[in-house]
Order: sequence, then structure tokens, then C-alpha cells
Amino acid sequence: MWMSFWDWLLLLMGLGLLLYYWGMSTYRRFTKPEVPHLKPLPFIGNLGTMMLKNMSFHDLMSKYYNGLKDHGYGVFFMFRQPTVMICDPELIKAVAVKDFEYFTDRSTTVFENGDPLWRNILINLKARVWRDMRSTLSPAFTSSKMKMMFVLVSDCCQQFVNFLDECYENTPAKDCIIKKVTHDCETWTPSLREEQMLRVFEYKALRKIFGAKRNEVAGEWRKLHIAELHALYSSPDIIRNIKSRRLRWAGHLARIDGDMLFLELIRFHRFTNDVIAQQMTFGLGVDSFRQPKNEFYTMGQKTLNFGSLRLLLFVSMPKVLTMLGLDLFPRRIGNFFRVIVKDTISTRERKGIIRPDLLHLLMQAQKGTLQDENSSEQHKSDRKQLDDEDVVAQAVMFFIAGFDTSSTLLCFVTYLLTVHPDIQARLQKEIDDTLKEGGGKFTYEALYGMKYLDMVVSETLRLYPPIPAVDRLCIRNYTLKSNPPIEMVPGDNLSLPVFGLHRDPKYFPDPERFDPERFSDENKHKINPSTYMPFGVGPRICIGNRFALMQTKLAVAYLLSRFNLKVTPKTPIPIIMEQKGFNMTVKGGFWLGLEKRST
Repeated sequence: MWMSFWDWLLLLMGLGLLLYYWGMSTYRRFTKPEVPHLKPLPFIGNLGTMMLKNMSFHDLMSKYYNGLKDHGYGVFFMFRQPTVMICDPELIKAVAVKDFEYFTDRSTTVFENGDPLWRNILINLKARVWRDMRSTLSPAFTSSKMKMMFVLVSDCCQQFVNFLDECYENTPAKDCIIKKVTHDCETWTPSLREEQMLRVFEYKALRKIFGAKRNEVAGEWRKLHIAELHALYSSPDIIRNIKSRRLRWAGHLARIDGDMLFLELIRFHRFTNDVIAQQMTFGLGVDSFRQPKNEFYTMGQKTLNFGSLRLLLFVSMPKVLTMLGLDLFPRRIGNFFRVIVKDTISTRERKGIIRPDLLHLLMQAQKGTLQDENSSEQHKSDRKQLDDEDVVAQAVMFFIAGFDTSSTLLCFVTYLLTVHPDIQARLQKEIDDTLKEGGGKFTYEALYGMKYLDMVVSETLRLYPPIPAVDRLCIRNYTLKSNPPIEMVPGDNLSLPVFGLHRDPKYFPDPERFDPERFSDENKHKINPSTYMPFGVGPRICIGNRFALMQTKLAVAYLLSRFNLKVTPKTPIPIIMEQKGFNMTVKGGFWLGLEKRST
């Protein structure tokens, strides 16, 4: 007997209710009145804004943090997955350090399915397997090992600035990835959005300068026109007061006189690619500036070239996507790196080649001969015995971290120095003095003796940390000592809001301002360690953070020793962040000019 219209309607309503019940079923425990939380929507949780506006992870985590920070903790929802965000620094210290044994694992399950290569990388390992692997790899990142690798990184930096020198002295070829421009009196024509933002900025500046009432300033402000702004900036009083805002729109109106290299900072990907491929991990003869389409660089781009929504789906719904037969990374990428690493190891062993790089240290760890400088004994049976797949997996992990994360940090450091010429000049003086004392060369000790360089990089990491949040997974029953307390059970996800804490005026006054003085010897002791964690926190802090800092500082030192960084008409002021792959970047790209220094 055929079903009537009402029968179909009742069936659809019943199915709709069941689907709604399923979509909300994981929310009930965390949406009780006494539990601070962001109100979720069925199925998508709190991700509606990101999905509609393509918001970056950093902005999304900041939005969640600002909505929950008045409580010690709060809950947000990524699709059907509840996540407890810890906002109180004391609670962060408790779960990440004091009670680490309850939260030893990361909650991310991006790599748990598909190619085994991705499952074996250190950041994805869990429990005892992670402890053993971390213990095995840690001796590769001690101070003595970093000093050993310093020379190789320095060679790549020298290659990089030599290439820029050649581009500056000679007209680049048509297919060159860096452009040289000669402009006279090039000016900026603002877009509608830029004009609106600029006028708002001037309104705030006038109020601050003249201390006038809102209505009086508004009346004067309405009379301003974009054409008059350049004259406005000529006033020393205006400049002095606006300078506190740091990001000065006046840079957009500056002329570009003479020759200048026009550089998009995404090119730092090529520098970090060469550091990893040529010097640090794979030992390949790669020059990504002169050979921009080399296979290693191309595969690196493909490895990380996926959208934020794709990554979010894999983080939040890995089992569903696995059932559909989808992988975050194509298998051919894993096979490419697998072949390279194994062939390189085979060649080194056959020919007795020894290079002071990460791959050599991994080979030593595999043989159980990697020396720990904190102990006179070699690795024994308590360390994990690495097989070929383990070595390949860790080499690939170092590549991914170095290729994208270090490149992004370099982009933000050089960008901030470009739009803050006073800070750039002070840093260049320190670099010049260091070179003079070292006979024209940088040494490992001299690099780590450059206090202002460390302050600049540390402040950049505060403003633009590589990760927006640190994730942890509860593995044992635990009572979060908050108000009100909350019972955590195995499988619950935690999030520590790195970006939100770094931009909270409670911990960093005037948080949007780029101020390296926060990290001076006189001030850095005022910073609560649980509010500043650009590389993570606790025992699972990034194992390669020393290498990342060394690489970044050395690249900046070499670059500023040869060039001045200049604002160009394409330099984004202010920057608008967007998500590409694992890390954030800037909408429209990073652009700056390089001007050869006279000395």
C-alpha cells in the first residue's frame, strides 16, 4: 500500500529529529548552565563564522578566547567535537606541566589514517611510544648539536644574500622570481577599504593629539581628504604621537627613489627549503632561487598546499573522511620523501659519507650511537630502536616544520622590521657591531649574544605565534580545579589558547603594538611563562625550537647586514591574516623592498 503524504511527512520529521538528536548528542555534557560555553549549532558547533568568512585559525581561536576568558575555562565546539579551552594561566600550568601525566597525548588525529609514514612522526605519537621517541631524538637538539649545524645554516644564509646581491647588481632575467624596480615618485592610490581604515585611524589620532571632545574632533575630521594626509604627516607633533601606533600609514605614501628589489616574502619558503634539503636533513644539491621549479621545492609546496577548511575537516572528523577513502596528503608525496631519505642513507653508508646534519644524527639514533651530552653513556635498550620508516618519518617532520613554520616566522619578522624603521636601524647597529667584533663573520656564540635580535624575534613570536593553540588529550580521569570544577574523562580534548593569551592586554599591555622592549633584561621576568608559549608548553614543547630560532636569527642577521627593508606600495598595512595549510599568512602576500646598504 502506498504511503500517503502525511505518512511521508511524519517519516521525514522523525528522521529529522533523529538527525538533530545525533548532531547535538555530544554537546549535552558541556552545555549545562553551570559550564561556561559558547552556544553551538547542530553539526557545525561554533564553526559557522569560519566556514562563511574563511577566518584564519588564529582569528578563530582569538574569538573563542575572548568569549571565554572571563572564566577559568570554557567549552567551544568544532563540529560535533567539544573542546575545553583553558584560559587561566595557573590552570594551564597545572594541565601542561604539573599534571602532565593526565594529558600526555595530543588530540589531533589528522595523520592516524592513511600512509603509515604520517602516523610515525613525533608530533602524532602517543603515550609510551612518544616518550621513547622523544627521548631518542632529544640529544639531536642540544646546544652542542646546534653549534655543529650552525655552519651549514650559515652557508645557506650566505647563498641567499649572495643571490639577492646578484639580483640587485644585475638586471634579473625575465623568469627570475625576484623583481627589480626603478621608480621615481611612485605614489599610492588607496582602495576604498584602505581609505575608510585610514580615515578612522586619523580620527583616533586627532582625538589623542588634541585631546578634544568627540564632537569637536568629528567636525574637524570630516573636513579631511586623502589628498591632505601627506601634509598632515609632515607635522613633527603628529608623527610623534602617531608613532605610538607603530604601523604608520605614512609608509604607503613614501616615494621609491632609485633601485630597489621588489620581494614577496613567500620566497623565504625557498630559503628554508634549501636549508632543510641541501644542508640539514636530505643532503641534496638544491638551489631553489636559481632553480625555482626543482622537484624538492615543488613537492614541499604540494605537501602543505591545502585549505583551512580541508584541514579542519580532517582534525574534527577523521573517521568520517577515512570511511570515504580520503587522505590529507596524497600517497605519492609520502613515497617521494621515502625514496629520497632511504637512497641518501644508502649512499652515505656505502661511501662512508659523514655530514654534520640532522639526517646523520637520525642515522646515529637508529644505530644507538647518538651521544647525549648530559650523559657519558650512549643510548641503550631503554631508547626506542628506530627502523627505516621511523627515520623517514622524523626527517619529513623536520622538513614540514622547517619549510613552512620557520618561513612564516621569517616573513613576520622582516615585515615588522620594514614597517618599524627605528627598530630596524637599532637592530642593524647591533648586527654591524657584532660583525666588527667577529672580523666580518657571524659565530654561534656571537649570534646568541645579540640581545636585541632575540628581543625582536621574541616579540614577533608573541604577535604572530606559529600555532594559535596547543591541543592536549585527556587519558585519565581528572578534576579540573576551576570554578566551578569540571570532571575530565579519557578522550576529552583540551585547548591552550596561545594566540589569545599573547594578545590579551591583561598580560601584555597595548598588545597590538610591536614592542621588543617587553623582552629586555629589565622586563622579561614580568612575563608569566604560561601566557607566552609560541612553541608550546611542558614536556611536549616543540623539539626543534632551538633550531628554528637559530635559523631565523641567522637569516635576519645576514639580510640586514646587506640590505635595508623598505615599505613599497604593495606592502600590506595593516595586514589581514588568512589560513593556508598548517600556518597563517597574509592576504595578498608579504611585500617589501630591499635597498642595498651603503656600508
